[in-house]
Amino acid sequence: MSKTIAAPLSRRWLDRSGTPARLLLGLGMLAYSSIATVYEINVWLTLAAPGARLFGLPLGLTIGCLVSFWLSYGQWLLNGHNKAGYLLLLLPDVSLTFVFTWRLFAGVAMSDDFRVWLFAINLTWALIVARFAEVMLFGKRGRDNDY
Repeated sequence: MSKTIAAPLSRRWLDRSGTPARLLLGLGMLAYSSIATVYEINVWLTLAAPGARLFGLPLGLTIGCLVSFWLSYGQWLLNGHNKAGYLLLLLPDVSLTFVFTWRLFAGVAMSDDFRVWLFAINLTWALIVARFAEVMLFGKRGRDNDY
């Protein structure tokens, strides 16, 4: 008598639930990256031009939203079509996400060893969020999606 071992969830259910899970994860990552971009640009422009406004909103908030949209849309558009252009948009996205996440841990007392680990984890997180948010949300584009 042979026993059949099967997964507790059916393959059909897993296949159907994959798309909404991927969309939610992509939306969450895109939101995190966008919030990071808007926040960091707002901080920088508030320091550079305190009280400046554009279209009735704080300058940093307005420019931050425009830059966030431009980075996300540009990455999605260039992914798989123009490697150099894509990387030029990915670099500021990763940088802003990294700085934002690092600020979240700035007040936490930690040893130098832990700080090195946190730096590596933060950089990895920023790369994952900046690189895969649009892919998770909209899918792959282009002929070759190897970057």
